[in-house]
Amino acid sequence: MRVALVLAIFTWISAQAQDKPIRAHYFGNSLTDQLKYDYFKKLCTEAGHPLEWKREMAPGVPVVWHWSQKAKWERKLTDEKWDVVTLQPFGYFEVEYPACESFAKFLQEKQPDVQLFIYAQWQARRTGNWLADFSVQSEVDPQDWRRGYKEKTDPQFWLENVAATAEKAGIPAKVERSLKNQYELTVQGLNARVPMKNPVRLIPVGHVMELLYSKMRAGLVPGYSSPYETYVDGIHLDNVGCYIVACTFYATIFKTSPVGLPVGEYQAGPHFHGPSTLISAELAEVIQETVWEVVATHPLTGVGSNETVKVATASMEPAIGGEPYQFQLYRAFGQGPCTWSVADGKLPEGLTLDEHGLISGTITGEPGSTKLSFAVKDAGGAIGKRELSLTVEPDSAPVITTAAELPTRKLGEYFSLKLETQGGNGAMQWEPVKREGGLPPGFMLHPDGTLSGSPGQEGLHEFELKVTDADSGRAESAVGKFRIQVTPPGAGVFRARYVSDKINADGVLDEPCWNLTEPIQKLVVGDKTNIKANFDIVHTDGDIYVAVKVTDPDRHLKLGDPAEENLPYGDSVELFVDVLNNREAVYNYDDRRIGIAPAKGWYRMICVSPTGPFGHTGKCVETEDGYTAEFWLNFWALDYRNRNFPAVIGLDIAINDDDDGNGRDSQVVWQGTAKNDKVPQFGTVILEAKTEN
Repeated sequence: MRVALVLAIFTWISAQAQDKPIRAHYFGNSLTDQLKYDYFKKLCTEAGHPLEWKREMAPGVPVVWHWSQKAKWERKLTDEKWDVVTLQPFGYFEVEYPACESFAKFLQEKQPDVQLFIYAQWQARRTGNWLADFSVQSEVDPQDWRRGYKEKTDPQFWLENVAATAEKAGIPAKVERSLKNQYELTVQGLNARVPMKNPVRLIPVGHVMELLYSKMRAGLVPGYSSPYETYVDGIHLDNVGCYIVACTFYATIFKTSPVGLPVGEYQAGPHFHGPSTLISAELAEVIQETVWEVVATHPLTGVGSNETVKVATASMEPAIGGEPYQFQLYRAFGQGPCTWSVADGKLPEGLTLDEHGLISGTITGEPGSTKLSFAVKDAGGAIGKRELSLTVEPDSAPVITTAAELPTRKLGEYFSLKLETQGGNGAMQWEPVKREGGLPPGFMLHPDGTLSGSPGQEGLHEFELKVTDADSGRAESAVGKFRIQVTPPGAGVFRARYVSDKINADGVLDEPCWNLTEPIQKLVVGDKTNIKANFDIVHTDGDIYVAVKVTDPDRHLKLGDPAEENLPYGDSVELFVDVLNNREAVYNYDDRRIGIAPAKGWYRMICVSPTGPFGHTGKCVETEDGYTAEFWLNFWALDYRNRNFPAVIGLDIAINDDDDGNGRDSQVVWQGTAKNDKVPQFGTVILEAKTEN
């Protein structure tokens, strides 16, 4: 295993004594959590870089949300000394950049010696082509809730204006909507507009995955063909992906090569929360080397290396005959500006290579594969070479090969299947032919062709789907007609009735609509329990109501204080909601957790939503033999846009029992697991359609 030679740069970090911990404060969401803070702390400490950390985290929230919650963290960042602060923006530049700038100005005043980092994440799974999803232009979903902040954003912060400011400051800036470029422009804009003592730097995790993708396609990453294989759902990572994050943070923060860094707690095993894969020594080395190649080369990390320049790109995306083509070659290491050339071979007719490594043009020749040797020369005269193959594919139209008759499903039973095609060029993108009502109730269609969800209505459903290929010129499409039979439900499915009148969620179950017959009896904590519980759910056009009745002969109701950091400690009820019913591996922006207890009638939102606690509430009331509870959930506050019933959500309920006043002795749930930390195990609730009287 080679040992990387690190360029000696006198910086804020090298000035720190080795025995003095670096203090890091992270702002983010569940993707920042992929760092696995304690694992990372142990990794750094064992490598001779002791680290202490704190975080501000809420699932699914952007930087602008954290800035709006300034009262929660302002004193912490004012009174305590911090060496590192990281921000994890979403790829919504017009929304996120102003908040990042506000943070930078705050830190400039309160923490003048701090090093601010922008954490460049990876993208959610879209078309199935990782490179295209990360580096091509993409528009922000105009229906996304975060776009509402744009109305409050001064136009000077928008993409073009921030880029113009950077250009005036002598900082080259690209005005593109790719996720990759928006992170880079955020760093460039901050350095142009908020000149801090230590320039803002980039933690390029997505960029590392981009280079890994190139190596995966070349067969250089054992066991992998795409970074999507490190995903455990639409965007969260397994232990291999988390190790990629950790190595990138380490290399950027400490300006040190991660080559030789131990895998540590990121190794697969029962200690790792979530799916995990064995990280072999060979895989770890490829990850470490790739991280260093990116971090030591990217100009926005502030890290350098004296290693000899080399061609980092390991494979090329195929071209399509007669269609426009564009592909960027990347180098690793080297000094100063570099120039590119073709050292051996000839590009297919119609393509050219510029000095910056960009191949572009329209191929006019025949399909086939061409071997080419590319050379990159740095400012010191050093040259790196690499042989690559460029394949030219014939233009073709996609053909849907999935059978029209889909497998029968039970009502409310979660499923996921991949629609298949042959032919076409590049990654396929799927969509319903009809924008409104184009899928059966409870179904979701991912752009990559994953059809999933929980059927919300029995019977035979027929629908049409369209698939389009990724031709850079004229994209071609195919339409398929599908049928699926939905049969009566099995276990774990509850039908929530439609009611016309709103309910006063005061904990007193005096409304005539309640019919508490569904039991909550799955014991997941403790050896036994003496409680009995039942629930009912109803909904209106805009609200969901949940009623719970608990029989508990040994109540200890003085515990369960909302001031406690970790709840519940006493008798209480918890409600868990997977709003999109997408069964992601961890809690995300669409998931909620609400706890209420009969002692003080308190309520606390654990899994914070973009709207905060507004629109979600509940109350418990003590009864002669136990207590009752009512929850109110507002559709708008849930960010639940579907108003077409029947509809489907994931949901579970937990009852915590304390028999001796010393904390929870047992817990029963409806369908889930202990603590209900596994979203895929929630039950299914069907919000039924209004019935005609």
